[in-house]
Amino acid sequence: MSTFSNRIARKKKTENPEVKPETTETKPAEVPAKPEKEKKVAEPEQPKVQPADSSNPMFVADALNIFMDNFFVGQRAIWILGEIGDIDSTEAIRQLNYWNDGSKKPVYIFLNSIGGNCITCLSIIDSMNALKAAGHIVYTINVGACYSAAATIFTVGSKGYRYAYPSSRLMFHQSRYFGLDAELKVDDLELFKKELEIFNTNVLNLTAEATGKTKAEIKALLASDTYISAQEAKKMNIVDKIKVLTLP
Repeated sequence: MSTFSNRIARKKKTENPEVKPETTETKPAEVPAKPEKEKKVAEPEQPKVQPADSSNPMFVADALNIFMDNFFVGQRAIWILGEIGDIDSTEAIRQLNYWNDGSKKPVYIFLNSIGGNCITCLSIIDSMNALKAAGHIVYTINVGACYSAAATIFTVGSKGYRYAYPSSRLMFHQSRYFGLDAELKVDDLELFKKELEIFNTNVLNLTAEATGKTKAEIKALLASDTYISAQEAKKMNIVDKIKVLTLP
């Protein structure tokens, strides 16, 4: 009996299985992924600018040079130093021409030079003569050495205003060509000779006029390398005053 009942019960369970209520699983809402942060591109490091060190001797020297340059330009003074090349002469000519402004203010040319290119030196002299013609006094001051073309520049300064330091020297000679290392023809030599004669004639005439000497005397002065002291130059009317000139 119990066995039969058990069978019926099992049959009912099989025929009427328990229906479990459907369960709807609620999936959690998808959270949108956070956008990746843009990676910052590292900027190149800027070079650090070091502040000027006023205790650095070079800084002090540069500042002093700038101050002195401004001072001399303000006083209408230029310095011609060392060998006179194209750049130096161009700067000098430009400055001298700029000061030819009708003001008739004096101009000062300090010299410590072994000379240089004949053409450029004669161009400086042309600018000096233009200033003198316009009523400017052109001081020339030999602070050490005035050799070759520099001696001519010095001599052409305004009469009465050619100063020489007591220990300064001058040297006069004929014009010369340097650096003739190219192949030359006979005609080339004749051309160089004519050019040299033109330069020599210009220097001779300028020096004779500036000193009041005869051309024969100046020709003898230019015949070879002639070194003279400031005192000797004063006797020859090349130097007017032997003293250290200070600007006003």
